[in-house]
Order: sequence, then C-alpha cells, then structure tokens
Amino acid sequence: MNEIEQRVAHLEAENVRLKQHIVQLEEILLDTLKMHKQHTTLMIMLAINVVILYLKIW
Repeated sequence: MNEIEQRVAHLEAENVRLKQHIVQLEEILLDTLKMHKQHTTLMIMLAINVVILYLKIW
C-alpha cells in the first residue's frame, strides 16, 4: 500500500471511531433528557401537592 492508501485507511478507521462516539453521545443526551423530564414532572407534582396542602390548611 502506498502512503495515500494508508492515509485513506487511517481516516476511514478514524471516521468509524468518531461515529461510534457520536452514537454514545446521542444515548447520553437522550438519557439526560429523560431524567430532566422526570425531574420536571416530580417538581410539578410536588408543587401541586404543596398547593393542595395549603388549601386544606385554610
């Protein structure tokens, strides 16, 4: 293999590696968004419960 073919092979391998990293980052982002959604839902439920408790006291 000449130098250009070696370089192309190296770049193709690097491309595969970078695509794998992108997939991993997408999975992390999706997990983070799911956790954020769950956290937001819990905060809303907590706020509703606080309001209900406040109304029951009065």
